[in-house]
Amino acid sequence: MKKFGGKQNKIGDVITYKNFLSTSNEEEKAIEFYYSNINKTEQGGLVEVISKNGKKIDKFSDAIEWEVLHKSNTKFELIEIDKSYILNIDDVLLEGAKPIKLTKYTIKEK
Repeated sequence: MKKFGGKQNKIGDVITYKNFLSTSNEEEKAIEFYYSNINKTEQGGLVEVISKNGKKIDKFSDAIEWEVLHKSNTKFELIEIDKSYILNIDDVLLEGAKPIKLTKYTIKEK
């Protein structure tokens, strides 16, 4: 099983971030961050966050990021691990592009 949050994870695990967690409402922005990280570390994944209490901070950050901030120590439950997520599914279906596969994690705020 892939590592997420520094350890082996499974469905139902509770994940807590010690620091604030910055996310984006826009998948395209998240994909940009993914590519930025993969180019630096050769590791990466996509995390979908289902949030109850995240705060939109567009007024205080770069508006094009559609940033949502979560308080430190917010608890999330890992509800899905998709090991065969295709990042560029539209390009694959419409243009026959080579699929870019990665692991997608879905976490839900408790």
